[in-house]
Amino acid sequence: MELIEKYIKDKENIKKYYAIGGVTLALAVVIIAASIFLISNFNFHVTSEAGNSFDVNTVWKKEFKAYSTVAGEINTNEVGTYKCLVKIWGLIPMNVTVDVVDTTQPEITLQELSVNYGEECKPEDLVLNCNDATKVTYSFVTAPDTTKLGSQTVTIKATDAHNNSTSQNTELIVKGVVSSYTIEGGSELPPANVFVLDDHIEASYVTEPDKTILSTVGEHSIQIQVQGIVENVTLVVEDTTAPTIHTSYIQVDKNGTISYKKSIRVEDNCDAAADIALEIDNSAVNLSTVGSYVVHCTATDLSGNTTSKDITVKVVEPSTGGHTLDEINGYADNILASIINDSMTLREKAYAIYKWTRSSIGYVNDSPKGDWLQGAYDGMVKRRGDCFTYAATAKVLLERIGLEPLVITKEKADWTTQNNHWWLLLDLGEGYYHFDPTRRADGTWFFMWTDAQILEYSNGHGGSHNFTRDKYPKIQ
Repeated sequence: MELIEKYIKDKENIKKYYAIGGVTLALAVVIIAASIFLISNFNFHVTSEAGNSFDVNTVWKKEFKAYSTVAGEINTNEVGTYKCLVKIWGLIPMNVTVDVVDTTQPEITLQELSVNYGEECKPEDLVLNCNDATKVTYSFVTAPDTTKLGSQTVTIKATDAHNNSTSQNTELIVKGVVSSYTIEGGSELPPANVFVLDDHIEASYVTEPDKTILSTVGEHSIQIQVQGIVENVTLVVEDTTAPTIHTSYIQVDKNGTISYKKSIRVEDNCDAAADIALEIDNSAVNLSTVGSYVVHCTATDLSGNTTSKDITVKVVEPSTGGHTLDEINGYADNILASIINDSMTLREKAYAIYKWTRSSIGYVNDSPKGDWLQGAYDGMVKRRGDCFTYAATAKVLLERIGLEPLVITKEKADWTTQNNHWWLLLDLGEGYYHFDPTRRADGTWFFMWTDAQILEYSNGHGGSHNFTRDKYPKIQ
């Protein structure tokens, strides 16, 4: 009986063992089949285009809908290789390598562009829009010629960071307007037509530029109107002109003092006098000894333009009047402020000085001679004197506006030991002319007379203006 029971029990155990083995075998078969399926259909190394979202379904070699998720960060905007974990059905983990690559050409949209003659044109100026995952640079396949008027076809090449490129054509129109015009500082405002290449086309300023820019070095944006179209152009002001040192003569009393910076007048086409660096070498001057000395001056403007001039300093015995050059210059500047302005030409300023001197000084038949400061004081302050006074007054006023008049004297008459007439020679840039502001009984005005004119008058008026010609430079 016991043997039968043992047999039955052993038989049941054998069945149980066979059942377990069967399940295990079946599971193994499933695992092997699944592995074969994954190996056959799963991509462990995939590629993704830069700029696009990573598609997890690309891990499958064939179209196969399976619930898959990605664990790990993939920056599809940055080319490179990334490691990530893909879970199949949310359960089976698979290690995947993702290569983010850029093989796509940039997508660009170009625009037509109009530029002025000679104006610089960059390739990106013609690009209206660009779409690419990376930074794009632009270049001309053939550079445009902005000195050729009219329309021309240009080709723009767009290249991304991974050397993918595309090319497109567009039109560039070169207009007959120059983008910039250069003038020297201090010049007059040029007409708007200087920016137009065709003389038959009228141009005008939209708003006339402020005159201050004409003396301001640099680039100034202005607008002109050409055939009803407003154009933006640039007026370039440069400074290549050296300052001018106007003073040529300084007189000082023995043992007196000189303020050279105040006595020496400098002028520049762009910079204010206060901004001009003035170097003065007065080492040769001896204020304790009467005589003439040379002072070497160098003036440099803000643009580095430099000029030099030798100035004569005359040390004299003190005059009874005791007037200083600074004092006389102060009187002169006050008068000039009331009779001239910056809008006048140099000739108009000289004429205003002539008119003021002739009209404002009352004639008396005598005055101290030899002291030009006293003569100018008598003319500007006392407002009376003779020809020496008129000449001395005009001389100071003309020197203060930058001119360098020469004093001319009549030849001595047989009946006197003195020169009995003084006047000036003046050069306004066209040579010397006679400049005599002294009032005469016949009312004649001697403003910028030629030598022939003064000679004819002198011969008809008792030798009023006879002089020794070889003592003076050529007179027109």
